[in-house]
Amino acid sequence: MKESTCKFIQECKDYFINSDFEKYPQLVIITEIAQYDLDKLFEMYKGEGKKMTDEFIKKVMAMVAIGLDYLHSKKISHRDLKPANILLYEDGKIKICDFGLAQTTSNA
Repeated sequence: MKESTCKFIQECKDYFINSDFEKYPQLVIITEIAQYDLDKLFEMYKGEGKKMTDEFIKKVMAMVAIGLDYLHSKKISHRDLKPANILLYEDGKIKICDFGLAQTTSNA
């Protein structure tokens, strides 16, 4: 998602093709660094015997909903939304990431 205008979608800062593409074909994507993904945060809380507050859960769900609404308005279907693909940043914001299975659709 290069040039996203939604603050809840991870942006592609740059990309390049691996210099040894014939032997190791790879597209390398440069993005911003997140503190955690939601899956890792779940594991951390579970390991410490803590529970997430209702307020935190509502805040995360609202940001995800805004991000998905933006994607759908652009006719993009993520197709792999899961806790590991929701990044958490130090400022408390989330961003949806990993668009490897995403598709453009006429009915997103």
